[in-house]
Amino acid sequence: MLVGTDSDQVPTNGDLGSLAYQNKEDYNLERGFLAGQIRRYAPITKTASFTVDRFENWLICNGAASITVTLPNAASNVGREIMLKNLAAFTVISASSNVKPIDSNTAGTAILPATVGAWCTLVCDGTDWIIMQRGT
Repeated sequence: MLVGTDSDQVPTNGDLGSLAYQNKEDYNLERGFLAGQIRRYAPITKTASFTVDRFENWLICNGAASITVTLPNAASNVGREIMLKNLAAFTVISASSNVKPIDSNTAGTAILPATVGAWCTLVCDGTDWIIMQRGT
């Protein structure tokens, strides 16, 4: 969905997925392309189990025990990306069996191993959260 007049339309935040923008003056639509600075929200550190907020996409897990993450509803977050990084030697798991690992099409709860420095990018397909990238 676009807002504004024909000459200054910009996508609404929901249409940008997890991307955010400041105001329409910062952006320019030329020939169907969005030009300008598009940025994500700042990283947020979590030290205990949590629910991902609609304005969170870079998350650092640094708990004193395993952290359980409640991911957003997949049906209403198609295409959304969430990046997680582990700074503690404890696992990061999903509260639901809705995460597909990088090497399988079977959903489970595992997100990150108990490895300091492990990270991944989750992308929602409308049903599950798919691990599209990972590293340790």
